Amino acid sequence: MSLTEELWPSDLSILDVRDGENEYVGSDGYAITMLTRDAQRPGYYQERDIVAGLKRFLEPDQIILNPLKRGTEKEFVDVVAGTGNALLLIQAKDSPNTAQSLGRSIERKQRVSESQLKDALKQVKGALRYAADSDPILLTTRRRDIDLHVAGRKVIGVAIIKEIFPVQASTIVAALRTYAAQGQTLAVLDYPGFCAFIHHFPEEGRFVAELEEYVRALMAADNWITPHAFLIGRFLDERALHEDGVGDSGATQ
Repeated sequence: MSLTEELWPSDLSILDVRDGENEYVGSDGYAITMLTRDAQRPGYYQERDIVAGLKRFLEPDQIILNPLKRGTEKEFVDVVAGTGNALLLIQAKDSPNTAQSLGRSIERKQRVSESQLKDALKQVKGALRYAADSDPILLTTRRRDIDLHVAGRKVIGVAIIKEIFPVQASTIVAALRTYAAQGQTLAVLDYPGFCAFIHHFPEEGRFVAELEEYVRALMAADNWITPHAFLIGRFLDERALHEDGVGDSGATQ
């Protein structure tokens, strides 16, 4: 069978202006999405997708999109997510969703991923350094200045890239260990893995606790573990504990 006509227009754009859907700090009041996401700004769409995921369990004022360092035109991180006991500083990297990018060889995809990881880690490092300079962290959006109070919360750097390959394991584990040695926490996820964590742990305390557990698991294994493999292991552990009558896994609720 040969398919010669599109089932859905590839040049269709969807403008989301629903009440409440775009409420977060730094919002334009609307969001645009489309099937083809060109090379000009693939991150625009991914960043808003990340915010939409976080909104499953965070209030609008707990999420900041694209804040700048106060008094500069330099971006702090892509997304800040504040929970009761942690600040997540999220730097995300995406690739264009076009026929050309989808047709790249595996070798080319791997090189792109390695470049994205390098850039994301560099930007997370800068954000953590800026965050350590003062409390509150002095930020600004296009509409207002923001004094982001750390107030004793853990500051966690999160790097999200489109896809991760096993060959990147040593780079990722080395980065996690470097941050841990400095008393900091760094988490590295591919985008599907981030979505899986959001789906399975839509509660802020549990989400942060499982993210930290994932980081510890990677360092203990001294290797890359896909988020999905980690989650399967966690659920199997919880099931075994329940069957033994011990209760839950002890993760923060």
